[in-house]
Amino acid sequence: MQSNRIALLLLAVSSAAMLAYAKVNEGFYQGEEGAHYINMKEFWEDPSKILGNWAKTGWKILFVIPGLLGKKAVMAWSILISMATAWLSFLYLKNRGSRFPLLAIILLLTQTFWFGLSFRPICEPTAAFFLILACLWYRQNILLLSALAFSYALTIRQEFFLT
Repeated sequence: MQSNRIALLLLAVSSAAMLAYAKVNEGFYQGEEGAHYINMKEFWEDPSKILGNWAKTGWKILFVIPGLLGKKAVMAWSILISMATAWLSFLYLKNRGSRFPLLAIILLLTQTFWFGLSFRPICEPTAAFFLILACLWYRQNILLLSALAFSYALTIRQEFFLT
């Protein structure tokens, strides 16, 4: 139970740090990120804007409401997904009997890629969320939900078909 409290504290501190970092990083990381954000907003006039391989339909459908609310809402939603991914990673290791389940949060959130980009509208943190969710449900023998979560991850990053 103590490790749960520490995990939640780590997630809260990381969330605050990511929000602060997001405030000083105006603009987009790359042009593609900006195009995805525009597609999120255009969805409401033309839903076909989020269909297709490049558009990453499974990911973008989760962002159309935050996209409607603006860039800050998209950043906050991205951070929430990143934190949920870290929490599920912690739970996975804890359920597997790891002696150090907190390392899942620490190692994930201290990666430069994860920390620097987790508030951005990119699909990788969301794909990671569904992958760890599928693994957790698989280990809990909730096979139908595990299969659905993994299948959904494939709508976000089609490259997973190759693995």
